[in-house]
Amino acid sequence: MKVQFTNTFDGTECFSVCSNLPPIVGSAASEQPNASERALFSAGFSDGSLRVWDFNQLVHGDGATLDRPRFTIEDAFSIGPVDVKLSPDGTRVATSSVDNSLRVFSLQEESKDGESVGSAALLCEAPAEVAEAWKIDFSADGSQVLTGQLALSTLSITPEASGYSLRKDDGDLAFNQQKMMHSLAYSRNGELAAAGNIDGVVHLYDMQTR
Repeated sequence: MKVQFTNTFDGTECFSVCSNLPPIVGSAASEQPNASERALFSAGFSDGSLRVWDFNQLVHGDGATLDRPRFTIEDAFSIGPVDVKLSPDGTRVATSSVDNSLRVFSLQEESKDGESVGSAALLCEAPAEVAEAWKIDFSADGSQVLTGQLALSTLSITPEASGYSLRKDDGDLAFNQQKMMHSLAYSRNGELAAAGNIDGVVHLYDMQTR
């Protein structure tokens, strides 16, 4: 199964699409995730909304369609969408906005009238002066968000008495990096991070030694 978004969807412009699907390797059979795994993909739109679909439900014909996402978050971005990333386990989704702010939402399943339904809620957020978010990605365990615009930073999702907060870790990971980042990714084992700049250069960072 292949899913393709154009630059518009339901009358609103689509700015960012991502998934937590594993890389496709080998035969076409590997394109379909195991039914027991939580495989999601999401998209952020110009109206400030975020929609998340369950890939397994679409593939296995469980009544899901693109106009009926598993999760819908109406106020996912503070201004305009820049980037969207799902945590590897599919329980969280992070968004960054034009004002460099960052929001993290939890994605949970709830029982309603005997059926399982998707429920999304704001977990924590950080303003621009803390997050400096543009491009983003989750760590392998979903406990940190990597952010980058001109320099890389990590923010830890920290439990508090009243919920969760985003705390910026000490030190930037970039050295004299003055080019705007266009892509950002954590390695699946959490040991490396890659940042692609506007000038076509990709920087690799050792996340163990910082």
